[in-house]
Amino acid sequence: MKIFLDANILIDIMLEREPFYAPAVAFITFCISQEYKITTNSLCISNAFYLSQKLIRNNKITKNKINTINSICSIIPMNQSQLNMALESDFIDFEDSLHNACAIHNDCTHIITRDKKGFKNSKLKVFTPSLFLKLYGA
Repeated sequence: MKIFLDANILIDIMLEREPFYAPAVAFITFCISQEYKITTNSLCISNAFYLSQKLIRNNKITKNKINTINSICSIIPMNQSQLNMALESDFIDFEDSLHNACAIHNDCTHIITRDKKGFKNSKLKVFTPSLFLKLYGA
């Protein structure tokens, strides 16, 4: 199983936002125990860094948190064909469309997000961390 993490999950983890932090960590822990491949892209990393830095206001802490995410997730590439795919999609949110195209192009099977509505047109399986855990047995 190859799973794409949306930026909102990364931000929940980095900022330890409740009530989202505990399910996100449980999800990550479960995926690691099952040896699922966890991925994201540079745009999600950039968004997570920007928002976290804005709230944490400590570059060293923010970079340490990004390093932790980097040790858990592989960063999958984005390219022009994905941009074209996103432009041609019927997604309302362009950023979600880019993430979806990136996940499809990189053979992901699932997208994990708290914004399921943003990915309603995805051909991939889209779950929140809690719903994924409920369905896959953690």
